[in-house]
Amino acid sequence: MTASPPSGRSSATASPTNQPIWLLTALLLLGAGLRITLLTNDRFHADEALFGMLAHLIATGQDPLLANTSLLVDKPPLFFYTLSLGAAMGWYHEFTLRLPSLAAGLLSIALTMRLSHRVWHSRAATGVAGLVMTLSPFSILFGVAVFSDSLLLLWLLAALAAASERRWLLAGVALGCAIATKQAGLLFLPLLLSLGLIQAAQAGENLGQLMSKVAPMALGPLAFMLLMIAWDFARGDAPSFWTAGVAFNDPGRLIRYGELGPRVSGWLFWSRYLLGSNILTGMLLLGAAALALHPRSRVDRRRRSHILLLLSFTLTYMALVSLIAFPLFDRYLLPLTAILALLAGALIAQTERAPAWRATGVALLLVTVRPAAGAALQGDIPIGGDHGALDGIDLIAAYLEDQPVGSVVYHQSLGWHLAFYTFDDYLFTYALADPVDLYENLLVFGDDPIPRFLLLSRFDGQQELLAAVDAAGMEADLQLQTYDRRGQASFWLYRLRPLTSRLSESERIRYARIRHRIPTPL
Repeated sequence: MTASPPSGRSSATASPTNQPIWLLTALLLLGAGLRITLLTNDRFHADEALFGMLAHLIATGQDPLLANTSLLVDKPPLFFYTLSLGAAMGWYHEFTLRLPSLAAGLLSIALTMRLSHRVWHSRAATGVAGLVMTLSPFSILFGVAVFSDSLLLLWLLAALAAASERRWLLAGVALGCAIATKQAGLLFLPLLLSLGLIQAAQAGENLGQLMSKVAPMALGPLAFMLLMIAWDFARGDAPSFWTAGVAFNDPGRLIRYGELGPRVSGWLFWSRYLLGSNILTGMLLLGAAALALHPRSRVDRRRRSHILLLLSFTLTYMALVSLIAFPLFDRYLLPLTAILALLAGALIAQTERAPAWRATGVALLLVTVRPAAGAALQGDIPIGGDHGALDGIDLIAAYLEDQPVGSVVYHQSLGWHLAFYTFDDYLFTYALADPVDLYENLLVFGDDPIPRFLLLSRFDGQQELLAAVDAAGMEADLQLQTYDRRGQASFWLYRLRPLTSRLSESERIRYARIRHRIPTPL
């Protein structure tokens, strides 16, 4: 005798995915193969270097609560503690810190397939959704980037999958994990609740039954909010991550007149990499809208409800990030990859009785997304990590590692990188406000025997800074120059030394007066 499904869930919901295990295995292996090749390609983006440094402070026990660091802590704690698992593996390398994102990306493929099966009940839809998540440039490149967004997407998909099965407590715990990874997880609460309500309504539950089952979902976010407050309190006088997050990420205003056009243009630039083409993305959204809204479309009520929900959330989300003056960060679009994957599955699910249309749809998808995936592997798509702009920073760090303790390194924009790549080298890094800052500092401290270096990148005002060194009576002796993968110079490291050994007596006296702020006699 076959056991009946658990109470409150239909047999369809309780059943396994019915998706051939070979397809799931093949997509996960393909996804892993595409991403593993990128694990050691790039140096860290500035934010990745910051997050990596904070993870190392936790993993090494130097600052387990991030209470004593001067670095920016503007994300919830679960993100940093998850990264610290990679840092705890040792090797002090980008490779291990990228492993949590790699795992999150692969699990997101599996969760998207599971969610697709729950809402569309179609093997073909499940396979196409998994294929989109496997090949999307966004999914590939953020699957090896040390940002919170890949982990956020993992927890959101877990929450949505649980809600689609009306496992409310599990959905709440997953949503709590999402919020504890990145504050933006709160934005997805309406989507989660709506999906669960649709599933419950289709099961024929009345309002009283529904509320009694939905209530446990609030326990997860509430528990994690209390844990985050306790963590913030335990950090003592350190700035709250809530305050830092608002100060550095929340613009606190709507866009101004004239900003809408450039912002839409910016989002369109990033969105082309969701599926490899804005044309395909537009066709997918229009096709899904036609499927849900056209009175003659042969889509059942259950699928129609889910399509409308996904479309509504997409439009609301894009309106939010467009009309509020948030920065135009590519990573904000990562959650839309999963939504587009689900919508692609919905369109394929409607071709069950039209094999020719199904083959055409899959072929169109592959023709567009596969080349984009190849471009992502070649580093030709400017999303996610660094893609070569910081090639050579590891060589600079290796050189500085051999310098005496307390050596000073002046820089303009590489503080987080130096914090990460020179971890435990006991160097003193000095962030320059402008060339005048360097000039004044060298006037006061240039004669000290401590070695002093000036690190310049291609983005710094090199001529002005070198002129400031010269004006302070110092010489800049080039120690190391690095090049990126395209053969362009990326970094210059100069050793700064006083010029007194090369000056005449009168010149030494003149520079001495300048350096010690002694007025020159008339």
